[in-house]
Amino acid sequence: MAERDYSKEYAREKEQQKKVFAKITPKQYEDFTKATEKNCTTKNAVLKQFIIDYIDKNK
Repeated sequence: MAERDYSKEYAREKEQQKKVFAKITPKQYEDFTKATEKNCTTKNAVLKQFIIDYIDKNK
């Protein structure tokens, strides 16, 4: 079995995806986590959907 070329995988991922960061307080993080768990979703899914909706609304 061929060995994986992690440097190529990293470069491809870096080219195809970008990350967005936001600083929030520990309380906001805790509240957001609890809210997403309550709604059976993830923080990532909520943020991605917000971004998609925001783009659609502001075209």
